[in-house]
Amino acid sequence: ASQAYWDQPAPEYGREEFIDWSMNQTNYPKLFADWVASGFQREFTPTVYRTDAREPFTLSNLNIAPWCVAKKYLRIPGGAT
Repeated sequence: ASQAYWDQPAPEYGREEFIDWSMNQTNYPKLFADWVASGFQREFTPTVYRTDAREPFTLSNLNIAPWCVAKKYLRIPGGAT
C-alpha cells in the first residue's frame, strides 16, 4: 500500500459539513437517481474520492462519481477495491 495513503492528516471538516458538501454537488441528484433506478447496484453507488490521492482530505480535493468511475481513483491499502 502507498505510504502516502496513511500519512494524510485527518479531515478539517466535520460530518455535517461533509454531508452538506455532498448534497450540494451539482451531479448528486442524478447520481442518486441513477443508483435508485439501477436497483441499488454497487457500480452506481455515489462515491466520494480524492481528486489527487497524494493530497489530504479537503473539500476542495474531493469529487463524487458513481462507484464504477470512482474506484479507478481510489487507493485502498492491500489492493482491495
